[in-house]
Amino acid sequence: MRVIAEQLWAYVEQLEGAWSVEIGPSGLVLAMTCRPLRRESTRRLVREQLDQQVAVTHPGYICATGPEIEHPAIGRMRLPDAVVIPEAVLDEEGLATT
Repeated sequence: MRVIAEQLWAYVEQLEGAWSVEIGPSGLVLAMTCRPLRRESTRRLVREQLDQQVAVTHPGYICATGPEIEHPAIGRMRLPDAVVIPEAVLDEEGLATT
């Protein structure tokens, strides 16, 4: 699935608009993502609030938007609106996996 997802990413980079490639329970999902401004504002507010809380409760972690989260054992890959992860993970080479 990961190989096919990477091929789809290469394809959607040539398309107009914003696209998403995810691996869900029923296989690959290719969707156009046109996020309303209100949703972007909400994502930003949630991320900022989580960053403040996580700094106290889980030092070294941040709330990020955008990284692909993959769980190879169950064959899932998602692009969450927000995810709390160790900050060091964003500096690593390769793919983000859980």
